[in-house]
Amino acid sequence: MHLPERLFRPSQQPVLSARALLAASIALLILCLVLPLTNAEELETPVDLIAGDYLDAMELDVEVRGDANITLTGTGKGEELKATVSYVPAAAKEVTAIPDPVSLEPLVFVWNSVTAGKYGYRYDATVTSFADIPRLTEPIPYPFTAPPDIAVFLKPQKYTDTNPQIRALATELVGTEKDATKIVYNLAAWTRTNVKYDLQSIAADATKSSSWVYANREGVCDELTALFISLSREAGIPARFVSGLAYTTLPEFPQPWQAHGWAEVWLPDHGWVPVDIAYGEVFWLDAAHIPITRTADARASGADYTLRARGLTMQPSPLGTDVIVTAERGSVVEKLTATLSPQYSKTGSRSGNVIIASVTNAAPYTIVTDVTLLTTAETVLEDARSQMVFIPAGATRLVRWRVQMGEFDKGYTYTVPFGIAVRRGTGANTKVTGTAQGTVYPMPLPDDAGETGGSLEVICTEPPALYTGETTHVSCTAHGATVCADKCLFGAANLSFTAGAPGAYPQTVNASGNGARGHALVTFMVIEPPKPNITVNISPIFSIDDEALLMFSVHSSAMTDVTVVAESGLVTQTWSQPDLSDKDFALKFPAALLNAGENTFKIRVEGSDKNGKRVSATATINASLPASRWERMQLFFIHLFA
Repeated sequence: MHLPERLFRPSQQPVLSARALLAASIALLILCLVLPLTNAEELETPVDLIAGDYLDAMELDVEVRGDANITLTGTGKGEELKATVSYVPAAAKEVTAIPDPVSLEPLVFVWNSVTAGKYGYRYDATVTSFADIPRLTEPIPYPFTAPPDIAVFLKPQKYTDTNPQIRALATELVGTEKDATKIVYNLAAWTRTNVKYDLQSIAADATKSSSWVYANREGVCDELTALFISLSREAGIPARFVSGLAYTTLPEFPQPWQAHGWAEVWLPDHGWVPVDIAYGEVFWLDAAHIPITRTADARASGADYTLRARGLTMQPSPLGTDVIVTAERGSVVEKLTATLSPQYSKTGSRSGNVIIASVTNAAPYTIVTDVTLLTTAETVLEDARSQMVFIPAGATRLVRWRVQMGEFDKGYTYTVPFGIAVRRGTGANTKVTGTAQGTVYPMPLPDDAGETGGSLEVICTEPPALYTGETTHVSCTAHGATVCADKCLFGAANLSFTAGAPGAYPQTVNASGNGARGHALVTFMVIEPPKPNITVNISPIFSIDDEALLMFSVHSSAMTDVTVVAESGLVTQTWSQPDLSDKDFALKFPAALLNAGENTFKIRVEGSDKNGKRVSATATINASLPASRWERMQLFFIHLFA
C-alpha cells in the first residue's frame, strides 16, 4: 500500500540560495551581536536577514559620522575646553568636522573662554572598507622569532593579562603542532567553544581581564578577544587589539552598526592577520568591519577631554556613531564546495542518526570557515549547530552532527530535510525518510568517547587505507546482540564503504540486545596514491679539499619496498627502505670525487603503492667544483685510480 507523505520542514526549506545560506550562517555566529541558536524554529526567518546585509561584500564605501556633547555646569569660567577624539576610522580618506578642529590627526576640538552650557562636536569621515583575506598558502614554521618592534605585542597588559592557568592552556593547545596557522586556529576555536557569549554584560561598566574571562568562561566581544590575545601571546605569537565598528542585522540592536572588538596576529611573511572570534572570521575579515584603533590592550578611550577652569565641572556624553553605506562591490565567495549525507537514510521514530558534511577547499590557500546545520523543529540536535573548520589548500574535511529524529505517526512516510550553510562557500542539502515502523538506531557516541561504549562490546575489523574509487567492508560483531551497519543483523553485520575524495570518513556501528547497547566508531581513510616529491640541496663547494653535503627530502603518501639512489660521477649511494612516507636523507662525500666545473646529481626514488604498483620520481641538482689547472691534474689521477 502506498503511504501518504509528510514533510518535516521549517517555513523556509533548508535548501536555500547561496546568499540565504550565508546570511543564516553569519546570523548564527556573531558574538556580542548574536545570541547562540537554541532551537530549529529560529531558522524560520533566514531570508529576512538578507535585507541590507553587507557581510559578503568585497568592498564598501561608507560615511562614518561621530558626535558628542560636553556639558559644563557651575557658576565659574574656564580658559579652555579640549576634546581629543581618537575614534575616527584609521583608513579615512577625508574628514570634515564641526566646529573647525585645530588638528585632524588626531582630531582635536578646542573651546576658549567657556562657561556653563553644552559644547558639541561632530565629524564625518569617508572610508572605503575592503574585505581582508590574507593568502596563507603554506604552513608557517613554529616557533618563530618576531622582530623587536613586533615583539612588544607579546607582553601582557592590564586587560590582556595572563596567569599560570592561561599559560598552561596555551601550552596544551600548542601541543606538538609545528604550523603557526593551525595553532592560531586551535586558540580561536577553543575560545569560541568554551567561553559563553553573554550579551547581558555589554552594558557593564568595565571591561573584564583575560584572567577573569578564563575563570568565569563568559564575556562579550572585547573580553573574548582579550583572552584569545593572551593565549596567543603565551604561545609566542604576537597579537594586538582592534576596536572599530561592525555590521549586524540582529533586531536586539536598534542600529545595525555597533562598536566591536577583534584581534590581529602577526605571522612571518604575512604581517598582521585578522582573527574575529565573535564573527568566526579566522584569517579573514569581511568588509563590514571598519577598524578605528589598534592597541596592545583591550581598553582604549574613544575621546579624551580636558578642562582648565574654576567653578565648572564637566560631563561628556558617550561618543555616538552612525554609518551610511554608499556603495557595495564584489563578493567574498570562495572555492568551497560541500556535500551532505545522513548515516541512515531511513529510520523510525526518535531514532539516532548522524548527518555528515564533506567540505572541500579548492582555493590555493588555507580557509577557516563555519559550517552550520539547518534542521527542522522536530529534530533534536546533540552537537553544536555551527562548527568552525580548518581546511588547508586543496584539502577536504568532515563535519558531523548527531541528531535524534522526530516522532512519526503511523500510516505516514515522513521526509525530513537537512541543509548546511558554509560561510563564503556553497551549501548542500539531504533528507531522511522515516516511518513509525522503521528501524530505531541508538544515538551514536560523541567523537571523543572512544571506540566502544555501553555494556555491549562491539568489535570491528580494521579497515585498510583506500585510494579513490576503491571499495571495502569491515565486519562488526557483538555477542548475543543485533548489529546495525549496512543492515541490522543478529551477531554480526558488514559495513561497506566506497572511497571518494581523500580524507577521513568516520562511521558509527550500533548494537543492541537484552536491554543493553554498544557502539563502535569505524574510520575509513582515503589517501592519495603515492606521488613522490623530492626537494634537494647541496652545500657550497670552494675547493677539491672540501667535504660536500648533499641533503634531500622525500615527501609522499605511504610506499613500500623503496629504493632511493643519489649519484653523480664517482659519487653514488643507495638506500633501501621497507616503507617510506616522509623522510630526510644526507650524504657526505669528498668534493674531489666530483669533476671540475659543473656536475649534475640525480636522485631517484622508486617504490610500490599499497596495491603493489611501482611508482617513481627523479630530481636533479647542479654542483659546481672550482679547480685550478694544478687541481684539475690532481682530479685526473684521483678519478683514474678510484
